Amino acid sequence: MVLKMIHGLKTNSRGIILLLFILAILGVCCGAEAGDGADSNGLPTIDLKIGSKTLTAEIASTSEERRVGLMNRKSMPEDHGMIFVFDPPEKVNFWMKNTYIPLSAAFISEDGIVVKKADMEPLSEKHYSPDVPVQFVIEVNQGWFKTAGLRVGSRIKPDLDEIMEAAEK
Repeated sequence: MVLKMIHGLKTNSRGIILLLFILAILGVCCGAEAGDGADSNGLPTIDLKIGSKTLTAEIASTSEERRVGLMNRKSMPEDHGMIFVFDPPEKVNFWMKNTYIPLSAAFISEDGIVVKKADMEPLSEKHYSPDVPVQFVIEVNQGWFKTAGLRVGSRIKPDLDEIMEAAEK
């Protein structure tokens, strides 16, 4: 049908209007789907209980997923974030290059203790590193940890097996 419309474009102005309308509709539909996937990078999610709140966290478990993190995103829903998984635990170094959202990060040791928190500014190349190896880093919208009541020394114990199982889906 579209090919017939393209063939008749020279003589049929209604055909041009109809074709442009169809292309506009396709662009809106396809753009919305592509935008949704681009915002979450298609990563699996898991719900985490943190303090008094529940966080829907995208799981970054591969080196490439951890490298990209939340870069190039312009916004993130309030109760969403990302959990970076390091198995085995390792010394990590985070920065905000190409990250537009003000974020807070919690660095969590293998025994579930928050060993460091950091409020990180968009597009900054300042490095944030805890002094000890960590199993997880959770990034959220800046200020979310404060409203959840999470502090350095708090214990949260994300279930590594549950997270890795969700990551494989």
